[in-house]
Amino acid sequence: RQETFNMSTAKPMDVDSGSNGNKSQREQPKTAKNKSNKSSNEKKLQLMRGALLTCDPPLKQFLVKLNNDSPAQYKFIMRELDEDHLFISATKFPPQYNDVMEWLGKEVENWNKKWTYVDEGAKYDDNY
Repeated sequence: RQETFNMSTAKPMDVDSGSNGNKSQREQPKTAKNKSNKSSNEKKLQLMRGALLTCDPPLKQFLVKLNNDSPAQYKFIMRELDEDHLFISATKFPPQYNDVMEWLGKEVENWNKKWTYVDEGAKYDDNY
């Protein structure tokens, strides 16, 4: 869910210190000049509910590919923050899973099974 807040509607506060050292807050008066420039100086803040995911770069690359290959209703990456962090939606996942982390865990497990080679006949030295 996304919510947009118009920052120009926030009431600016001016801190005025009185003679007794106490600080009081009073609103700055709105002027006609502020109202006339409202459309050109309007700033918006977007709030999004999600989860911060920390992972190594190869796993992040896989998750970006999974996101790109997913249908539109399951695209879970909201922002790529840096090489180790993704901001993901906690609500976009297939219905057969309980949450997005369960779905991503299953996808990573399937990817590991598909692309990791394990030689069943190899002997391992437990003392090594």
